[in-house]
Amino acid sequence: MEKRKNLLVISALAGSLSLVSAAWAEEGVVVTDGPGFYADMDVQLGYDDNVRRVHNNEKSSTFFKIRPALQMISAIGNDRYILNYEGDYALYDESNEDYDDHFFQGRAYFDVNRKLDLNFEAGYRMATDPRGRGRAIGLKTA
Repeated sequence: MEKRKNLLVISALAGSLSLVSAAWAEEGVVVTDGPGFYADMDVQLGYDDNVRRVHNNEKSSTFFKIRPALQMISAIGNDRYILNYEGDYALYDESNEDYDDHFFQGRAYFDVNRKLDLNFEAGYRMATDPRGRGRAIGLKTA
């Protein structure tokens, strides 16, 4: 019951963000690569007939995925600063395969002089291994 409630809340949020972006498109809001705050979202509702990725004892489930992306760009003189966030969330109705993955990144571009530019970049990814892939392949648990 709790999963269905969460699914309903996330669906409502995704729908409202889609309506806002559609309204902006109608008003002619133009997104450029200049300083500012930018957002994007991918929403998916689907069905997987083999969630566990096994040949026997298959389990099927309906799922809801949402992938938000946020970017903040700032500029001071000729220097640019960029912060990125990408998320990947999934809720499965009849399975416990729910996950939430995150990626954070920061970049800085410094225009020191005509002959020297400095670029710095750092990122952090917090992700789950998809079932059937990753470090746990072949390991037997007691």
